[in-house]
Amino acid sequence: MCIAAIIISLCIPFIGSYYAEGELTDTSSDIQTTNVIPQEQPNENDSYTERQLWLNSMRKNLRLSKGEMDFWQKRESQIKKPFTWKYHKAYDILISCYQTVGLLVMFLIAICLSGTFSEDHALKTDQIILCSALGKTRLYWVKIIVGVSFSVFSAVLLSIVTFIMAICLYSPDGFHAAFQLIYAGNSDPVTCGQAVLIAFVNMIFAAIITGIFVMVLSELLHSNIATLAVYAGLLVTAMIVSVPEQYRLLAQIWDWLPWCFIAPWNVFGDYTLSITGYYFAPWQIMPVIYLIAGMACAGFGYPLYKRFRIS
Repeated sequence: MCIAAIIISLCIPFIGSYYAEGELTDTSSDIQTTNVIPQEQPNENDSYTERQLWLNSMRKNLRLSKGEMDFWQKRESQIKKPFTWKYHKAYDILISCYQTVGLLVMFLIAICLSGTFSEDHALKTDQIILCSALGKTRLYWVKIIVGVSFSVFSAVLLSIVTFIMAICLYSPDGFHAAFQLIYAGNSDPVTCGQAVLIAFVNMIFAAIITGIFVMVLSELLHSNIATLAVYAGLLVTAMIVSVPEQYRLLAQIWDWLPWCFIAPWNVFGDYTLSITGYYFAPWQIMPVIYLIAGMACAGFGYPLYKRFRIS
């Protein structure tokens, strides 16, 4: 169902007619004809100056420190300028549908892993399993490893399907185009293709901690329905709630939670993490944080599983 949803969402723009250059055109026309470069271009220097002023204003509103501002200014200086327009439709689409694919991955993991531990309690097989030689020791870690493997597999599978569909529909052209053609408010010196790969790799790490969190939650609540309800509530809350920028720390923590981080504006956001004077962009540091948090979450769940008393 997730694969079908991705395919349908990517094919919808090809259904029916659309306007190109002021004329009604059917879907058999070349889609690249809709990407027209204006003949009259504004003054180049003024455009870059206005963009820099806009970036500075935006980052001041986010309550970034002087060190963070300097970090992003240094990253900005590494971008190859002037920006050269290149056809990059496939990567624009991949960034646009990134959150949708991420939500599908999260729901798939929650649905399939919510019964990893809870079903043993619901079906009373826990009395047999926990009395076995490795029931209270090795079995817990085996289930965690299997759950993590499934989470990675789900994220990779849906990502590959999305990549193949986008490339087949829009061509692979534009991999080396500047990412700023898609996201003008970003100062990372990466190309469109690199940005897409970075985003989807971060999704895999978000899937890992999500899988562990869901499995531990299922052991804590002893119910797959309750686990699904809690995690679905977190996903829905992430889509409708935003922490105001003036609460800098809370806003950063909220944006970096796994169910919020599956949005391109958070992956390539301006919040940074400083470690011993070195600053890291979100997409650089979050995989490490998720791995550490995942191991901590798994460690927290182990005593819950081991100390469960058989009725």
